[in-house]
Amino acid sequence: MSSEVSINFQGEYIHITHQPDFKLTLENLKKFWTELSKACKKHKCLKAFHEGPAPKREMSLTDAFQSGQKVATCIPGLKMAICFYGYVTDETTTLFINTAYNRGVQVEFFQDKREALEWLGIKDTD
Repeated sequence: MSSEVSINFQGEYIHITHQPDFKLTLENLKKFWTELSKACKKHKCLKAFHEGPAPKREMSLTDAFQSGQKVATCIPGLKMAICFYGYVTDETTTLFINTAYNRGVQVEFFQDKREALEWLGIKDTD
């Protein structure tokens, strides 16, 4: 996981990027949520921005539900903008978003970095 994903604190938010071959699987996401939780605690920050090319996804609806539960358990109060360029949201994505939201975590998917950062309340400096 560590070589596939980079997690860096940017002062106001945690910036996450991933390698082009990153896969969304339940096992990868369980590890990811644990690593992000450590970064959130270390930096006392509950805002995260994850960007990169659309990853391959190998997840069932049950996996999406479990991932939504896991993020809420690991990082209560997280607000996360996800900008996967070329990613098309679907019912699996919606189930993940709703599961997390119903447990106190806000997650939204974007195609535009500026919109994603604005949603987080961050001024884009690029």
